[in-house]
Amino acid sequence: MNSSQKKTIQDILSDHNIELPGSDMTKTTLFMIFPLILMLLITNNPIFDCELTDLEIYKSLSFLLLIISLGTAMLSFIAVDTVQKRYLKDLSRFFSLFIGKILINFSVLLFFLVVCSWVILLGGIISSPFATILSISPVLLTIQFIQDHKIDFDNIYKMINKDKNISLRSKNTTKKVVLLSSFIPIFVVCLTLIIGQYCISNYNLHEYLLNNKFCEILKSDWYTKVYFFTYYFSVFIAAFGVLPKNITRSITNKLF
Repeated sequence: MNSSQKKTIQDILSDHNIELPGSDMTKTTLFMIFPLILMLLITNNPIFDCELTDLEIYKSLSFLLLIISLGTAMLSFIAVDTVQKRYLKDLSRFFSLFIGKILINFSVLLFFLVVCSWVILLGGIISSPFATILSISPVLLTIQFIQDHKIDFDNIYKMINKDKNISLRSKNTTKKVVLLSSFIPIFVVCLTLIIGQYCISNYNLHEYLLNNKFCEILKSDWYTKVYFFTYYFSVFIAAFGVLPKNITRSITNKLF
């Protein structure tokens, strides 16, 4: 066994000043806060009391999706840490290097599926309190997609494959899956902003979903509290989304 085979994946990538995609532990940890806050906004609790009968089924489905989103983010955290500590000799597939990245992209998708659902449910971008979150998401998600597009799959493949025989087809397939998982949230958000808003404006989709109780929900204390809170929440998400890697890397080094 040569010396490189005795190195961990993290050692090999660090030698070439390359980070494993999805290994920004600070951003992953901060992202976990988002599903938790969203759960707080749409469930019954002392702060945001959401005891509205017509929303019960949507609250239950959203809670389930957010739990899965949170769990997937945690799995991403574990997957990245596990892969980085793995020795090169134990690596069987190139795809294994990117499981953490794909998992966090899937977690982001579930989070925005819930946000998009509540934007449609509560009257679209004009009246939904969750529209503030959705309005900034196309830019943030596109920035992330561009960053993912810049991942040097070829260089990572060459470094790993130098002493490990992994098929080139695996590299090309992995690249497609990573970029697709990054693009789908953008597609869902744009679909909501265009098709979803069209159905609300022209066919009153939200009234149908809420059994014509939309006006009553708008008058509730829950709606007012959520409307103001999500404005500041969206500012926090925006700040989180544009944090430079050197800052998050510095935070990660101090914490882990």
